[in-house]
Amino acid sequence: MRDKMHELVSVILPIYNVKHTYLYKCIKSILDQTYSNLELIAIMDPSGNRERDINAINVIELFKDDHRLKFIYHRRRRGLIYSINKGITLSKGEYIARVDSDDYYDKRKLEYQVYFANKYHIDILGTWAILITDTEHIIGKIKVPVTPNEIRKHIIAHNPIINSSTIVAKRVYRNIGLYTPGLEGSEDYEFWIRAIAHNHRIANLPYYLTFLRENPESITRGSKWLKNRLLYITLKVNALIKYPKTYLNLRNMLYTIASIPSIIITPQIALSIKKALKYVNTGYVLETT
Repeated sequence: MRDKMHELVSVILPIYNVKHTYLYKCIKSILDQTYSNLELIAIMDPSGNRERDINAINVIELFKDDHRLKFIYHRRRRGLIYSINKGITLSKGEYIARVDSDDYYDKRKLEYQVYFANKYHIDILGTWAILITDTEHIIGKIKVPVTPNEIRKHIIAHNPIINSSTIVAKRVYRNIGLYTPGLEGSEDYEFWIRAIAHNHRIANLPYYLTFLRENPESITRGSKWLKNRLLYITLKVNALIKYPKTYLNLRNMLYTIASIPSIIITPQIALSIKKALKYVNTGYVLETT
């Protein structure tokens, strides 16, 4: 019988227009995991920034002798969701981990996640995270709801799962499909909503095992933040309509209505509010250091 505590984990790493120093730290943190039964599938889209792309490829070359690394280069930009779905399709693991190329892992992250996911029969498992600057200074610590019941209760209020922190059991993709094209920046939120509606259990480990970079160039914090916010509101409304048995109740209707003012709150203002308040009633906590 296969030892479920040592199942292969496939880490999907989309690469696009990233600083080579960020990418190096990201890849090293994956390949240096205490849980060694993994494959890293790095999929790169050309950015148009020739210097950055060459530097990124040079970083990949530094790790070429590690047989766990698989590198795919697209000759033209195919987009984030295409790359993620392609990585999942090519993956051989029973768990799929996602990481953005400017984030990185604590060395024990996958070991803890595989253990707890198997022990408690969790289909999707995230972690708490440490928020850092581009110079590695800690901004704060991010806590999110832990139990499946808490997450199910608050999923319409906000996204209680940190995308770069998750591992997803392959059976979830077999059951509900891959990420939906056209939702770049919100594809994870729609996937969590869909997974919960199909009775998959989502939880978060209450350990700070993921490092998130407060990157002004990211989709949710950069120039596309407003489009991303509008997508989130649309996905909340769609959840109430498409999955009424799971989500249609007064609390979730109020959560959806309350999210509308977020379209006038920039990411910078939102971060300042979270720092000032220390917490909000949905369970998201940012502890300042």
